[in-house]
This record gives sequence, C-alpha cells and structure tokens, in this order.
Amino acid sequence: MKPSELLEANRKSIREIVAAHRGLNPRVFGSVAHGKDTETSDLDILVDRAKGMTLFDFCAIRVELLQLLGNINIDVVTPKALPEKWRYKVISEAIPI
Repeated sequence: MKPSELLEANRKSIREIVAAHRGLNPRVFGSVAHGKDTETSDLDILVDRAKGMTLFDFCAIRVELLQLLGNINIDVVTPKALPEKWRYKVISEAIPI
C-alpha cells in the first residue's frame, strides 16, 4: 500500500497521535504531498513543537505512527530540523494532515 493511501485511511488517528504528544500542525511533505509516492516511498511528516514538547514526545509520535501504519518508513521532523537551504520550500509545499 502506498503511504498516501495509508495517510488517507488514518488521517484522524495520525492527528490524534501528534496532538497526544504535544505536536501541532502536522503536515505531509515530499513525494506524498506531490502525489508521486510509490509503495516503497516513505511518509514525511512535519510537526511543530508545542511548549513543553520533549524528545520523548517526539520519539513517541514516530513509534505510535509505526504501530498504526505498519511496515513503512516514516520521517517525523520539525521545521528547524530541516536544512536551511530547502526549509522554506518544504514548509510552503507541506499539506495539512
């Protein structure tokens, strides 16, 4: 199954997982956002940090998403974690989950 299909089937649960761990404004970027994902693509998720969000919260988001979505590669990043040279492009093209 393509990551975009998993996203569509689990959109609400993904938002709930992010919110439960003090994440805000979850967005998808990369091949899924561009409609070019394949069954071997990863799911790239951009999350803003709420006040008090810890590294543990951040890791818990990824672990719970892996449990929910199964055997796909998932990258969860914050805007500040993106390389500056393409941060603006990623943020501007990211699509809300």
